[in-house]
Amino acid sequence: MNYPELASRFAEYVGGYRSPDGSLSDAFLCKYQHTFDVVRFAGEISAREAFPVGDQLLGRVCALFHDIARFEQLKRFHTFSDKLSGFDHGYEATRILLERNFLADLTPAERICVLAAVEFHNKLAIPEGICGEYALKFAKLTRDADKLAILDLVCRYLKGEIKVEDDTLIALSRSEGTEVSQEILEAVLAGRACSYGMIRNQNDFLTCLFAWPQDLNYAASASLALSGNLYGTLRTFLPEDPVFTRILNLTKKRLKCRCSKSKI
Repeated sequence: MNYPELASRFAEYVGGYRSPDGSLSDAFLCKYQHTFDVVRFAGEISAREAFPVGDQLLGRVCALFHDIARFEQLKRFHTFSDKLSGFDHGYEATRILLERNFLADLTPAERICVLAAVEFHNKLAIPEGICGEYALKFAKLTRDADKLAILDLVCRYLKGEIKVEDDTLIALSRSEGTEVSQEILEAVLAGRACSYGMIRNQNDFLTCLFAWPQDLNYAASASLALSGNLYGTLRTFLPEDPVFTRILNLTKKRLKCRCSKSKI
């Protein structure tokens, strides 16, 4: 398994979506950079969790390919929203990997791990019994790394450090209203996952992110979220309402519990 070669093939694939002058639009570039943020987080998590060196490398490969279908999605539908496009980017990514033979040099076991991680990284939860324990390890790693990279991306976007052409990459910021739905508030306070179908506006979206700690699989992932103050940053962009301070405090408590592998 040659990661640099696979990364080169990925870059070549993305090159097919460049403009005639060789540039990538803001949205394409943001997604390309996000891919390598996920690779970086996958590497950090797997190293802190003491994965064998070979597994750390395989985890980076999973991260490299997790969003490969996003480029075709944006080209065809002009959005990164699976709901608006009817395009499941996890499933479509596995199709691209197989059709273009990206995984030819991997062993059968490695291919299963990559395909499982890619297909299920964007689902509300990994279906029980869908893959073996070894593949599940990488599906969980990819989901964690993707969440951390998205949280970091959203924080940078809100602080004005990056520009994103397509609002659906971040949130439904053009939707009317700023009030957070009661359904989302109740779910987050209870530590339940929120479906994107609940989201009506940007504040709904940001609040949903506070439910993610309950879905983090590795203690190292929770530790990275805490050390990066990702949720503290998100809180500053939500209304000055005591409920959001309560949510932040609960989130930090949940992350600390996850760091010690305990439950709340």
